[in-house]
Amino acid sequence: MICIFAWALMGCGGGGSDDAVISGGLVNLTAVDGASLAGLTFDYTDATIFGFPGESATLVIGDNAITFTLTTSDGTVINGTITTVASVPTGCQLMQNLQEVGAGGIPFVEQYETCQATVNSQGAIIFGASGPGTVTLSFNKIGEAAVASAPEAVILNLREDGTVTINNNATPI
Repeated sequence: MICIFAWALMGCGGGGSDDAVISGGLVNLTAVDGASLAGLTFDYTDATIFGFPGESATLVIGDNAITFTLTTSDGTVINGTITTVASVPTGCQLMQNLQEVGAGGIPFVEQYETCQATVNSQGAIIFGASGPGTVTLSFNKIGEAAVASAPEAVILNLREDGTVTINNNATPI
């Protein structure tokens, strides 16, 4: 099973049998491997997908991909939790911590059909070694086009067993 997953993540390498190119590896934010995205920061030039039209935003994925911090260009900062959406396997919900909501305020709650990161290496990586790569995080709502972050530069570690980690995170994808 690991071999099948590894082959799904990797295309043809740079010519050697001991290297691979990681192309289009997918990580669902709320799946077990979502924790591999912890600590990453994703920039969005248009924050409409988060309910802030006309602004840009930065989304930081917290510990084990169960928390987040969203900061908009107007200075709004929202801390909250990331949860699964039972009816949509690749979906998620971002919900503001209730203690941050002022009296009479409405908490930030956004639900998405897809919350998925795409992982790509910038070239062939030798098994057991590391190399540069990028991760983009996409969200979409039902019936709407997906919105992707700017590519986040990362270091991909291609383990001997064919699994990949991002920035030495303990959770492989």
